[in-house]
Amino acid sequence: MHMQLTLRPATMEDARRLFEWRNDPLTRQNSRNTKEGVWEDHVAWLEKSLISPTRKLYIAEENGTPVGTVRSDDDTDGYTELSYTTAPEARGQGYGKRMVVQFVEEQLKDKKLKAEIKKGGNEGSESIAHALGLRPTEERPSEDPEDPRPLVMWK
Repeated sequence: MHMQLTLRPATMEDARRLFEWRNDPLTRQNSRNTKEGVWEDHVAWLEKSLISPTRKLYIAEENGTPVGTVRSDDDTDGYTELSYTTAPEARGQGYGKRMVVQFVEEQLKDKKLKAEIKKGGNEGSESIAHALGLRPTEERPSEDPEDPRPLVMWK
């Protein structure tokens, strides 16, 4: 039985949790940047993210337990780019799709959305993009020497 999923703005108190999620091997594997994050850089990134007028960064919780994070960035092309991570311990339970769809409904009404997803092995993110009505529009080569999978833009 699923209880209420709530979304709340991230705070500096979430720094450690977000850092651990970001450095999870599967998360890194499917991220644009697969390198392990450095704590000091992460803290600086979070501080900038929390005050950015073009970024929203939220934590999804079920019954007070954090299960993932959703971020949006307004881009200069008129689209809002989505990024999301399900907590490693919450994967495979449908949280990803629920939290992203809820975030879009609550925070991004009437926005043109896009998401960049690595091709191959990232079916969860592709399923979320499909649920939002996004479709693959273009593909570009990987810039990551550790991972040759191309990046696919969904709009």
